[in-house]
Amino acid sequence: MPAPRFRQIAIETVIVTGLAAGLAWGRCTARQEMRGQCMRTAYFYKPPADGSSARFIAHHFDLIFLTHHDEPYLRRLRARGYRGLILENLGASEAGGPGPYRYPPASCDASYIPFGRTVTFAPGIFCRVVNRHESWFLHNRRGQRIYNGYRSPLTGWRTTYAMNPASRGWRRFVIAQLRPYRRRGFNGFFLDDLWLSRSGLRKQGPDADGLREFHTRAELQRAMAGYLRALRRAYPHTPIWANLTDDPYRAGSWRRYLPYLNGVMVENFALGWANYALPAGAARAQAANIRGALRAGKSVLLVAQGRRRQKRRRTRAVRAFWRLARLPYARGRIYFRYADADVAAYRNVWWLKAYGHGPAQRRGRTPPRRSAHD
Repeated sequence: MPAPRFRQIAIETVIVTGLAAGLAWGRCTARQEMRGQCMRTAYFYKPPADGSSARFIAHHFDLIFLTHHDEPYLRRLRARGYRGLILENLGASEAGGPGPYRYPPASCDASYIPFGRTVTFAPGIFCRVVNRHESWFLHNRRGQRIYNGYRSPLTGWRTTYAMNPASRGWRRFVIAQLRPYRRRGFNGFFLDDLWLSRSGLRKQGPDADGLREFHTRAELQRAMAGYLRALRRAYPHTPIWANLTDDPYRAGSWRRYLPYLNGVMVENFALGWANYALPAGAARAQAANIRGALRAGKSVLLVAQGRRRQKRRRTRAVRAFWRLARLPYARGRIYFRYADADVAAYRNVWWLKAYGHGPAQRRGRTPPRRSAHD
């Protein structure tokens, strides 16, 4: 039996190695997973708004994504025993700023309070740095910046600009902006809305009129792969996950991005969205890409969309999960969440009986909240 000091060093080495590989600590045992008794679960993107305690989240979830300004909640989770990955949620190639400015403005509102989800999180940085570089932005065919805007009941008007992943200046800016996240306690990065195709960009914003910078899906994917390559070179040992969006639903369409990622999220797993179904052909292509990612050694988070009371839909989603989770190359690297993106922006905790309980929970260390169960 090793001496306590050396035993502690060995334990810490295992934990650090696992985090660097993009793996989270396990609530479930390998035997439970093989028998279909326990599912690895994930929670994202903001602290719960339904009264779920930090202790409940810490002991019931295996993978967590939070957003900038949630660092106090991150520390609460750690204090209550959570030892897995907590990744910083960021728009993959987006900049939040004042406006909307369709063209470079004569003056820029430096007093704008930025949204924590993008790398332009510091007040004034959009006007001082980003707004000066038109080549960093994506544009429609009329030369107007591509953006999304919405009015938040809490913070007023929000403008998010689509940024050019091929721009070396934008890449250098993002790499520099990411460094503080690591120092504040996050284990790595979760890149939301990593585009697989041009479909969303071509229709984005009130002045939708195509995409000037990239004429084909292959061009966009080459640029995005180069962007990911630059991030990986800058952060070679940092877990990087991504939500792959605007999926063309073709087998192999994820292949360019996988070498630079530790894990991927599938936000409309198997069933599609709550208000429209995923066509059969698209579901088959999605499943093929999930298997390809798992074979490549990547982790996968499967998010099934549905209403809380749709018991049959939940059952279908859970069965689809287990068809993949029981694959020999999926062990320990596949996660699940059943939720509705249109309800409380994922800030609710629907704890399903199908998730099961790990050994510590069965011993009564974490009594389940009744309101969190189906």
